[in-house]
Amino acid sequence: SGGGGFGASQSNNFCLVNGAAPRLKNADYIFEINPTIASNSIVINFVDETEGALKLLDLSGKILKEINLSDNKVLTNLSIDVSSFETGVYMVQLVNNQEGIFTKKFLKQ
Repeated sequence: SGGGGFGASQSNNFCLVNGAAPRLKNADYIFEINPTIASNSIVINFVDETEGALKLLDLSGKILKEINLSDNKVLTNLSIDVSSFETGVYMVQLVNNQEGIFTKKFLKQ
């Protein structure tokens, strides 16, 4: 047999959110980092109103800074001082209960 169909023994259940299939999003549709190579600060530009937590992490996953976004849902951009960070690659992670977890990287010079 050559695959592709569901047999009687396979589950064909799936989850609908508010009666519709969920839209898949990636980080590009949630926020942008400017500049991606920074020395003093980065600016996070949010595509839509968002809530949740914004975390800055090193590559080992250690949280260096955490900002609660839920207090200000009309936030469109956020400037973050990274001048004290060592030279290297860092991650910006947006944790949103409704949408999921989105991660982007930037380079600190």
